[in-house]
Amino acid sequence: MKKYLYIFSLLILYLFCLNCQEETDFPNNNTVYFYLSDSLENIKTNFYVNQDVFFHFGIINNQDSVLYYTKGHGAPPIVRFVIFKDDTVFGSSDEGYSYIAIVVGGQIPPHDTLKYSVSWYSNPYHQNNLEVGNYYTTVYPYILFDDFDLLSLLDTVYFEITE
Repeated sequence: MKKYLYIFSLLILYLFCLNCQEETDFPNNNTVYFYLSDSLENIKTNFYVNQDVFFHFGIINNQDSVLYYTKGHGAPPIVRFVIFKDDTVFGSSDEGYSYIAIVVGGQIPPHDTLKYSVSWYSNPYHQNNLEVGNYYTTVYPYILFDDFDLLSLLDTVYFEITE
């Protein structure tokens, strides 16, 4: 019975891994991506206890013109990664940090990429280690575009921590 449960778990993990790098086209043929990786940037959704999880997000401007956005605060991150376990918020990439409450404009030059990556263990404020279990993460943008809703283009990525 354990063997069948293990095989079934691997099948489910494989199906989730098919979506481990979410890449979506949005208006004007621009591309947004969101994925998880290990420290060597191998895209994956299965990690070991105490192995660092790296979160990656980017927008590729495929236009010949500048893509303008508004940023909701003056801090460096353009997005926040929120991790859930059992449908409860487990933590976030910017947990414990505070930001200046200002609005600034930004731009992505033609054929350039605006990207942000962070690892779970790089945040000194995290009180919780990623223990054995199933998790999922979503991206909450701190940037806004006038002609589309970036949040609606982003999918959830499921991942697992094992022994």
